[in-house]
Amino acid sequence: MKLPIGQLTITDFCLEKREHLKFRRDLSSDPLFLKYGFRHIEEELVASSDSSNQLLPNHSYLLELDGKLIGYLHLRDLNFIGVMKLEYGLHADYRGKGLSYLVLKDVSDYLLNHIEELKQLRGDISIYNKFSIDTAERVGYYRNARNDQNYDYRYPDLRNKR
Repeated sequence: MKLPIGQLTITDFCLEKREHLKFRRDLSSDPLFLKYGFRHIEEELVASSDSSNQLLPNHSYLLELDGKLIGYLHLRDLNFIGVMKLEYGLHADYRGKGLSYLVLKDVSDYLLNHIEELKQLRGDISIYNKFSIDTAERVGYYRNARNDQNYDYRYPDLRNKR
């Protein structure tokens, strides 16, 4: 699957593509990537058997920009009240270039407009990750609570509007 979203393309991980395998290996050995919670990327970033052009809860994807792999996206389960956890991370070569805002804004808006049961997105951000906190707040996420070493951020609450 290759799904264009704005300037980005979201694509399924493919075991037969060497660049996908190398990219996953690069991410899984990146100390900063691991520091902020992506310790299970090897298990989460697996080939999909779904051939539809829809993003699925509880699935991981690769992010592309201009045909180059730039990051990782994981959608957690969509719960019974319409809240889904969104996780993403950029490869070290693409950090600090303003792409986090683009990824978070475009993906969040796409999901809210294309997954019928979805009412709200949430994300956990380390209390020490100032860059990600600033990016989430610029996109429009708001701090909902603090859980241990993470803040719980939410993007918008549409439960009463649908």
